[in-house]
Amino acid sequence: MQQDLKDYIGFKPGDDISTGAADVIEAELEQLKKRQRGDNAKPLDKDNLTGLALSGGGIRSASFCLGVLQALASKNRLQNFDYLSTVSGGGYLGGSLSWIWLKKWQDSSRDPVFGTGADDFPYGTGKRFSNADANMDRQQASLMRHLRQYGKYLTPDRNINLFSFISVVLRSITMGLVTVLLLASLLFHLLYDKTSLFVRLEDGLFPSLALKIAAGSILLYFAALLVYALQALVFEKTADKAYLSRRGWEIGIKYFLYAGLLITVIAIVPILREKIAAEYAASGGLTAALGAAIAWFTQKSLNTADSASFTRHLPRPLMINVGLLLLLIGLLVVADQLTQVMQQHIGLLFHLVLALGLLLTAALVPINKVSIHRYYRDRLMETFMPDVDKVLSNENNCVARHANKTPLSECSRNNGICLTTSLTAT
Repeated sequence: MQQDLKDYIGFKPGDDISTGAADVIEAELEQLKKRQRGDNAKPLDKDNLTGLALSGGGIRSASFCLGVLQALASKNRLQNFDYLSTVSGGGYLGGSLSWIWLKKWQDSSRDPVFGTGADDFPYGTGKRFSNADANMDRQQASLMRHLRQYGKYLTPDRNINLFSFISVVLRSITMGLVTVLLLASLLFHLLYDKTSLFVRLEDGLFPSLALKIAAGSILLYFAALLVYALQALVFEKTADKAYLSRRGWEIGIKYFLYAGLLITVIAIVPILREKIAAEYAASGGLTAALGAAIAWFTQKSLNTADSASFTRHLPRPLMINVGLLLLLIGLLVVADQLTQVMQQHIGLLFHLVLALGLLLTAALVPINKVSIHRYYRDRLMETFMPDVDKVLSNENNCVARHANKTPLSECSRNNGICLTTSLTAT
């Protein structure tokens, strides 16, 4: 951390030309000077620098960009670029080349040194046996073979396959559901044991105190809607106050709706248990699944340009919210059924201990360490930033231990070499 702070280049006040980044640009130019011309060279021409940009598009973009770079390397023109800028799929390849050139994977001086020319470009120039150095030719072929074998990076081999991927997805979903269900069931457990909200008071439209409160919360929401008209009348002649008042109302009104819907859903859950009886838990799960499917399908259709899709006739924001509401109702129904089990077998105290343990675990475990993101990051790293020495020795099931422990801050300090790239895998 001290090393990082020592090398940190901050904002430069008064720098209008570079918007405060003048010192960063100067340090970057110094790196370029060392890499290109040596320490005693004349200053670079700031207006005559060149950059190479690799665009996005997933693995297809990475494959296309590789072909372009191989063509440039075959003509020894790749070395003429000063900057490399990438995004998304282009970052797969840009990060891979930067990692190989960085040499953090090297364990000994006998490891090969790759460059930007036709003879030493890491992935060759697209032609096998064209290199006069037979050993370098084999090493280039090994790196190229690794990319081909691991191109299906999410399910790369028999060790980490489709079932591994499915298990990671289910792990993330299960962790979220367990958290929601356990905490929601604790809420019901507390309401059942410590309040009389769900006790039937009378027959009629609102037979329980919970339903009466729900009805009151809905009425409160509609009363808040009428406040808008009142404030418009009060601030009719004061434009600034009228605007700020409208904005404040529009920010706050959604919370009245949230509270009204949530209280109403909680209040009707015991009624649903009475009506559905034996199929109660299954109905809750099916309702949750239906709501999730509606929300997901509607959201997905927002990003498609298929004019023939019937979803174009639907009010999509409304459909998404309906799906989320059904999901909430379904999950609360399942949580209520779980509460019945908890009441019969473990009691409120142990239920509370379980919930506190879950919250403590959630607070201590970094979500990015156990989510799908980490799986995605690891597979990209193993494909494009592997332990190169192991790839060159033709070891199967290559890992990426060197890349995994190399912080991004170390990727620009390597014998004066400045590597600038954006890599999704990091």
